[in-house]
Amino acid sequence: MNEVIKDYIDKGIAFVEKHKEYLMYGDDIAKDMIYEFDYSSTKNKSSKMELEQENASGELLELLKSTDKVWKATNSSVTDSQIIEIEEYFNLTFPNSYKEYLKYKHFYTIFLNSDIRLFSKPTDKWKEILVEANEEMREVLLDKGYFAIGYYSDYGAVCFDFRNNKEEASIVFITYEDLQIELLSENFTHLLEQALELKEPTLKELKPWKKKMYGIE
Repeated sequence: MNEVIKDYIDKGIAFVEKHKEYLMYGDDIAKDMIYEFDYSSTKNKSSKMELEQENASGELLELLKSTDKVWKATNSSVTDSQIIEIEEYFNLTFPNSYKEYLKYKHFYTIFLNSDIRLFSKPTDKWKEILVEANEEMREVLLDKGYFAIGYYSDYGAVCFDFRNNKEEASIVFITYEDLQIELLSENFTHLLEQALELKEPTLKELKPWKKKMYGIE
């Protein structure tokens, strides 16, 4: 097992677990990934928090509601044959590092760089998420040699650059608005290494004027 990949995923899961009431919930969680959460523990929590990280975009986070479901990470059931099926469908070959990433644990959104969110890997829909995202952007990304593996903040896609047919494709982000391309990393493993080197994101209470704006006591 690639230790960088294991370290990134384990630390990413540990980070969101510390703030699960803001970062680990949704309304469509796979049955085998539902975590039995004590909703009474949120009684004294702020309804909104700010996610901050140096040199990254900020984000307003919402406290989960009693109707939301909290997820837990599980061991991966991804097989080599499933990965080959995707590769054959798109007529490409993933770097070995990304294959290892796909085969290590199921989870929803985790991150160490708050701007880069790789696609969720739930037990029931991980293939569907990967395929649908790339079909939706086929004309602007896939047909030009790029394969999306995540999002960059709210304005771009994180992609493999397969144009040079490299065994370890570089990673770029492409803006949605004007399709500008920027190199993020020389390969997938290095992208995760860069995230591991960053200071962990923090959750902070809103400033008084923001609390007033949102009607928070």
